[in-house]
Amino acid sequence: MMNSIGSIWARRFLLACVVVFAASLTTFGTAWATADPAGRVVLPSGASAKEIREELLDPNGAILIVAHRGHHQSVAENSIASLEACISEGIPIAEIDVRRTANGVYVLMHDSTVDRTTFGSGRVEEMSSDEVLALQLRSGVRAQAERVPTLVEALEASRGRLMLNLDLKSGELGELMELVRSLGMMDHCVFKARWSRLRDDERRLLLGADDVVFMPIVESFEEARSALDGGRFPAIEILLRDNLDLLVPEARSYFDSRGTRIWVNTLRDGYLSDGRGDHQGVFDPDETYLWFVERGVTMLQTDLPELAIRSLREAGASPR
Repeated sequence: MMNSIGSIWARRFLLACVVVFAASLTTFGTAWATADPAGRVVLPSGASAKEIREELLDPNGAILIVAHRGHHQSVAENSIASLEACISEGIPIAEIDVRRTANGVYVLMHDSTVDRTTFGSGRVEEMSSDEVLALQLRSGVRAQAERVPTLVEALEASRGRLMLNLDLKSGELGELMELVRSLGMMDHCVFKARWSRLRDDERRLLLGADDVVFMPIVESFEEARSALDGGRFPAIEILLRDNLDLLVPEARSYFDSRGTRIWVNTLRDGYLSDGRGDHQGVFDPDETYLWFVERGVTMLQTDLPELAIRSLREAGASPR
């Protein structure tokens, strides 16, 4: 009799596991639901760059997940493959790092040197484009079947399918804008920079360009007001280093009054998000991604974009 009862409970447990596993596969395979319970529209997988831009420019639009350095969990960061992975997984925005070589070619590279992400050595700004573009990419110690791409190649690979957040590490903002404009891809890009470090001429350039989408990066409410009192920007990237002052009701009300989305980086151990980072998100996504969304954040940059998307969908997340 006991063996029979034990067998029944074993079968029930196995069935429950199968149901949970199947549900997780369904959630993982469809990156975005069509709507959440609170009414915030969420992008479907396969949204076009035009649709993604429209959502970004709408302060009441979709919660947007941004893949840090592209989707680099199984491929090299800042590679064409990392952009293709974003597109195939329904991740709407990829953040990429841009540097200028000694002869003025913009390439994708985060560090000032090529040492960490390639099998070469040297400073990008001191190398020719031929030298940099000949280097094979790697991820950790694993070789990748790709070489360092130019920004032009990254833009063309994303055309119509993905928005790019350009993090300019070296070079000139005006020059970068003209390059993107010459390709007819200003509507595919979000430019960003630390507001306090921008020169006056760069600020005038950004405020005077109707076709540019710019996001200031700030670390205090005073810095945020300095940026937003001088112009309207669709989003603001807030750095939360051991403080949450930029998420208090006063700050959030101010951002709402300016029609400005809030962007937070949940990278690694949360060094830019007051300790709530992707490391914690693996074990407790509700206390990471959902926690920020509940406090008005509608753009999350993460190294684990699929986890963030899945957990927010499961929670029916919406700050409104």
